[in-house]
Amino acid sequence: MFRFRLGWLVLIFGVAGCAKSPRTVVEAMRESACKGDVAGFYAHVDRKVVEDNFWKDQLQALHSGSDYASMTAEGQQATDKALEELFEKKRREIFEAWTAEMKKGEDNSLCRFSIISATEADNYGEIRIKSPAGADKVWIMSKRADGWVLVNVRLEPVAK
Repeated sequence: MFRFRLGWLVLIFGVAGCAKSPRTVVEAMRESACKGDVAGFYAHVDRKVVEDNFWKDQLQALHSGSDYASMTAEGQQATDKALEELFEKKRREIFEAWTAEMKKGEDNSLCRFSIISATEADNYGEIRIKSPAGADKVWIMSKRADGWVLVNVRLEPVAK
């Protein structure tokens, strides 16, 4: 009876200790994309957080520009409001484009990207990828209770 309990404990703790890395999750996402498995791909994506982070990144880029800094406060508010309205219309397009790509099967860009590097620290991971078109992107991963999920996608500046 003791061996039975000990065996179960080893199994339980052994499985719990085998948390996937951000890289293996991104590889699983790529495999799902190659199969056209949209649900399998999105199982590793926090869509709401990706959308929110994309919007924050766009605003941050805008706010750091000299044209924005030279606007009056009213001009900045009007610009922010117009962009927010535009973004609300466009935010679903991120995922609509990915879904359309995956429906192409193995000939889609989400199936053919290369992983350049992967880093992980605590509950944060960065996977640098290169798309078939040559664009460098960073997929930001966050560790949750049920595993790693994609929470942001950033374009990397082109190296000169």
